[in-house]
Amino acid sequence: PGGKPLLLLFLSTRSGVVDLYSERILSVAQAAEAHGVATVGLFSEADETDEFIREYATRARFPFPCLRDEGGVLADLFRARVAPTAFLLNTEGKVVFSGAIDSSTYGDADTRPYLRSAIEALAVGVAPAVAYARPFGTRLVLYRDAPANGFKFTCARTTSATHVTN
Repeated sequence: PGGKPLLLLFLSTRSGVVDLYSERILSVAQAAEAHGVATVGLFSEADETDEFIREYATRARFPFPCLRDEGGVLADLFRARVAPTAFLLNTEGKVVFSGAIDSSTYGDADTRPYLRSAIEALAVGVAPAVAYARPFGTRLVLYRDAPANGFKFTCARTTSATHVTN
């Protein structure tokens, strides 16, 4: 209680959606910092290592701490199921926004900036107009979901997308 507001971002080193969002994640983190909000990136997937996370965060130029969520404990606590998913906590530790960073995977002109608006609202002491935006992205493969024999990913191409299965 009485601490600094906190932005938790559940991310993934193997998510194409997080890759598409990396510039917007960087921009939102900078806006959060400008409003006195600390940002932490959390990587909860069973197959992510500290080395993968460090390399990914460096390549994405994330200026905030990026940590491995060992055992997916925080993902379970916050019920994060896809990457990226954001949770904005006020100074009392209450979640005031959760969900999608914005309304579009590609960040077109009509994108609604849910998270940025929530950060701005928090900074002036009002409740965000949108407190929840259904997150979309890559399903997190948490420890309890991981296959017992490890990971073997195969790709099958279709006319519209590449599907990754385990």
